[in-house]
Amino acid sequence: KKDDGLKTSAELREVVAIINLAQEFTKRYANTTNLLKMLNELSRSSTGSQSKLLAQHFVLKFTQFAPGTAAYPFSLSKSDGSVLSLESLKGKPTLLVFVAGWSKESLGQLKLLDPIQTKYAKDINFVLISLDNNEEEFKYLMSASGTRITKKASYLSDPYMIEAMNV
Repeated sequence: KKDDGLKTSAELREVVAIINLAQEFTKRYANTTNLLKMLNELSRSSTGSQSKLLAQHFVLKFTQFAPGTAAYPFSLSKSDGSVLSLESLKGKPTLLVFVAGWSKESLGQLKLLDPIQTKYAKDINFVLISLDNNEEEFKYLMSASGTRITKKASYLSDPYMIEAMNV
């Protein structure tokens, strides 16, 4: 007698269940609160490591931009060797701005953002995250824009951040 795989693999059954829960989540009248509870439980108690990762991925995907939800806990290297982390920004609302030296939109964005940052720097953390693959492009963008935003870092030290924040 031939097994179909689902009967013999607990992890495969968990993966199928997680995918089904994720598909239900996207339906118009889904009970998203209960679906998230189930995905959270699977992300903690699944027997297989791949099942846990898949459930964690969907929990993050479905909650990352919900009001009151914590942001991805990034930790990025700055050009001076220090670290910029989400933890270090606690206490004030934080605006993360993803920019790239090759993007004309980034230059325009920074020119518009600079006077706002000057006015509200005491109340809001303004953070630039470089999407450039080398520091020279980022330095050029900073110079061309004339921005006074001082919190800057590169995504390269935490590339998962780009996926986690849906950039």
